Amino acid sequence: MGKLLEKLGVEKYSVMGTSYGGFVAYNMAKLFENRVEKVVIVTSGINRSLKGLKELLERAKIDKIEDLMLPKTASQFKKLMELAMFKRPMYLPNFVINDFITTLFSDNMNEKMELLKGVTFEDDGEVHVSPLPQVGRIQQSYTSCFLIGSDDSLR
Repeated sequence: MGKLLEKLGVEKYSVMGTSYGGFVAYNMAKLFENRVEKVVIVTSGINRSLKGLKELLERAKIDKIEDLMLPKTASQFKKLMELAMFKRPMYLPNFVINDFITTLFSDNMNEKMELLKGVTFEDDGEVHVSPLPQVGRIQQSYTSCFLIGSDDSLR
């Protein structure tokens, strides 16, 4: 995306990412720090704890995070949906799921794996994601707004 915007002559821009898009936004801000002015990352797993990762893998009954986050089979995709959705669709035939996987997950698999592996998992409670240069350019007049669910907690 950054290279495309560069080719199009876009000098400065902001990036925003939700969930997996948060990984993309974070990496774009790191790679194109002189072009990205503002970054918004929402509900993304950046800087997850090792404990949280282990709990997720245990709950999903899998060994590797990529088997959950980058599904290659209908059963892996169903597991992801089971964990991600409160009310799943009643039934989706495997041929529909397999077509969905082929269309949305199989392209750029190496890049997706690189983004997924770029997340650090530590257990010491410290932030291990390198700070973005844009953080230093934030004006103090901005306010923060956190929307959390009744079962969520802030550390």
